[in-house]
Amino acid sequence: MTLPAKPWLTPLALVCLVACQPSETTPGAPAPSAATPDPGAGLDAPPSTPTLPPSADEPPPLDNAPPQTIAQDLPRPAPADQQALDAARAAAEALLVGAEGADSKLATGGMPDAAQLATLDLLRKIAAHTRRKQRLPFRVVHAPLWDELKAVAEPDLKAFDSPTRSSRLRAAAALLVEGGDRWDRAAAIAFIKLALDLRAQAEGDLAADAPLRDALLARLVAAADDEEAANEERRYIFETLGFGATDRMTPVLVAAGHDDPHPPARRDALGALAKCAWAGVCRPDPGALRAIYRHTMDEAVHSSLVDVGAALKLPAVSDWCAGEKRLMRSLACRQGLAGMQTPVAFERLLPYVTARDADERTHSGRSYDFRDDFALLDRYADADYATDRYYALLDTVLDRIHRSGFATGFILRRMATLDDAERALALLEAHRPAYIEQWGEAPTARGLRFLYHEMGHTRRALQARVAGRPPPPHPGPLPNVGPTYKVDPMNPPLPPGLAGGEAAPR
Repeated sequence: MTLPAKPWLTPLALVCLVACQPSETTPGAPAPSAATPDPGAGLDAPPSTPTLPPSADEPPPLDNAPPQTIAQDLPRPAPADQQALDAARAAAEALLVGAEGADSKLATGGMPDAAQLATLDLLRKIAAHTRRKQRLPFRVVHAPLWDELKAVAEPDLKAFDSPTRSSRLRAAAALLVEGGDRWDRAAAIAFIKLALDLRAQAEGDLAADAPLRDALLARLVAAADDEEAANEERRYIFETLGFGATDRMTPVLVAAGHDDPHPPARRDALGALAKCAWAGVCRPDPGALRAIYRHTMDEAVHSSLVDVGAALKLPAVSDWCAGEKRLMRSLACRQGLAGMQTPVAFERLLPYVTARDADERTHSGRSYDFRDDFALLDRYADADYATDRYYALLDTVLDRIHRSGFATGFILRRMATLDDAERALALLEAHRPAYIEQWGEAPTARGLRFLYHEMGHTRRALQARVAGRPPPPHPGPLPNVGPTYKVDPMNPPLPPGLAGGEAAPR
């Protein structure tokens, strides 16, 4: 069978796609000039037309970008970056050609047995239930029989050398190949995703599941032929490839992140790459990521790209996230810069958090979300290049005695884990009298009760550390809080990646 050319597989097809489709520029905006910068000039070359940004190294102002669009009409990438992207495209096309027929090969890898037939039967019933309920195909995991299938299949899927595991996966591959519609294929992909995830959780040999990923790559090519199902099916395949991915998949995810004509699929391809990069497995060429940034993209794609760059501590992320307005709009930028833990990233974050602290809207008792803003700097608290400015800002933050007790209480909870216990204790003792003078010794408001609860624990913990004793354990939530709250307001959870004072961003 001849592999059909896909618009995101070959550079030539991509050129045709761009040339033959209507312009993606914003309605009413001037069309980009046909003139292009000198390819040899690289990123430092000035733009050749007045419609381009004043500097190729400077991202466009967010307030000048059309809604939901980032990095529009940027100059072409530097030659080295373009070469890195072209190399990823070539490697991706080779992988996809090599994966042709891998799904059929996996489906016919052995004689059907009881486990295979039982798995196939359950997968079909799950798909039929989801179809009958008129749900989206990839909500098959919410079908009642999915839990039954997991309970039966997980022990076999966790036995990585078991013949029964292979039998059950052959059932999923058979449904993937022979499935009559999107719901059948979605059920098969969901089962393969479960197998990949279990292998990754057990820290097993990820390369051993290469046949499963090749089967997904084969379906990735076939899915592009079915326009009705192509977009959602490719998205789910990219999401699945992010579970226990190996660096072998990197070129496919990079190429799709640039060339796929469907923005949600580009977002999910880069999202899978980010998941793999944070795990320390995938190592895409930074030049290819910089080349992707020069491509028009919506904000969701931009956020996934930032996540990949942050995982790699790519310096360009600081430019992609330049400006307070962009940080305000992009959670991915804020979390990415917080996780990078580099001096340049800190310089980007500090003005944003300082401005948020100075904003009078965050000084009231309803400004609970400021706790997440200040938490962005927690990983920098004890870095040599940041510690003095961190403590100076913390001093200012604790002056806001009218701010939400939940927000300030969370900040105090984090103070108990700072490396410089003496400095933190001195800061706490300096501010504690002002709170007592304003609110008394035993306030009754819920937010203030939480604030005093955390203040007392932090004070005891810091005193013990200064004296060389082990700090006492956290006393837990306050008593007399009813069980009706889904999230206990007296003991709010830490943001992702900050539990227990850990610095890990994921």
